[in-house]
Amino acid sequence: MIIDSDLGSGEQNRSTSWYIPRVHVDVFECIAKVKTEGLNLRRSPNPNDSNNILDKLPLGAFVEIFDGTYVNQNLGIWWCGRALCTADKQNWFNDAQIGWMSYKHLEMTDLKIHDIY
Repeated sequence: MIIDSDLGSGEQNRSTSWYIPRVHVDVFECIAKVKTEGLNLRRSPNPNDSNNILDKLPLGAFVEIFDGTYVNQNLGIWWCGRALCTADKQNWFNDAQIGWMSYKHLEMTDLKIHDIY
């Protein structure tokens, strides 16, 4: 997560990138760009279940993220959201399904934090 100013104690511990547990943050606006062609949008954050695929998202599509969960060390963070529009922003997905996507296939483009507890 990128924060507007350096945080941390001492010069060597100061950074603008930090891991903040989900229970301490309300994310209210987050847009990401799909960086893998045919990204699987899933019912649950489980890549081993081929029956939970809802849709395949095109390379470069923009998605709105609603929530996230840390699955484990191998699978990392999974984001829950829906597709907004194509890479050229010309075609909008009006009836996009809500589903889960691996962080590995998304590039965050806009993230705003509502509150940090």
